[in-house]
Amino acid sequence: MLSQLVDGLKIEPEMREDVKNSEVLKIVLGRIGNNLSDANKKHILELIQSPDIVDPKYDSLIYFLYNLLKIYDQQRKRTTQLKNLQKSVINI
Repeated sequence: MLSQLVDGLKIEPEMREDVKNSEVLKIVLGRIGNNLSDANKKHILELIQSPDIVDPKYDSLIYFLYNLLKIYDQQRKRTTQLKNLQKSVINI
């Protein structure tokens, strides 16, 4: 992540689409807690759905949100694996 910030962001169209079409973006923003105001969370959600999001000035926002979604998905998979392991240990 840092290397892309140093070398310059390269936002692929699918990154923009993944963020725009994400069902879990509200969950991810909710987990940020008080580090982001409700007004800013709402603004982000509105911005993602607006045509303005293709403006290059929002590339860093897209990049950051895309990476938050990837981290969330990785953590969700790990949590599912742990729950399955726990169930199998309990059933032994």
